[in-house]
Order: sequence, then C-alpha cells, then structure tokens
Amino acid sequence: MSVKIHKVLDGPYEDDYGYFLVCLVEDDKGELHHNEIYFETMDAAYSLIKHLSNTIEAVEIDDEDIDNV
Repeated sequence: MSVKIHKVLDGPYEDDYGYFLVCLVEDDKGELHHNEIYFETMDAAYSLIKHLSNTIEAVEIDDEDIDNV
C-alpha cells in the first residue's frame, strides 16, 4: 500500500521519535487525511517541504516507509 503526500500543512516539529510534518495525505482509496509524517533528520523534512513547494505533483511513498521518509 502507498500514500501520496500532496501538501505540507504544518511543521517541522521535533518529539521523542524524531522530526515530523503534518501533511495532507491521500490513501489508496483516494480519501484525504491529515497525517504526521516522520523523518530521520530535520534536513529530510525540509527537503520534502522544498520539493512540494516547487511542484504540483504529489510525492508517493510506500506505507511501510512512511516513518522513514
């Protein structure tokens, strides 16, 4: 299963588990949700912000990798 990240809504934030962004995410049924997407580094989180601010295409990731984008 994969999800598509359409937009960063808020963040990045840091907690005990790492860094995360609150994103607008489309699931495999086509439904949209607000989800926290975790990253290993703050730079990785900012990289997604930069990428999504320069394109209209969603970023598709495997659901099993969602905590390690």
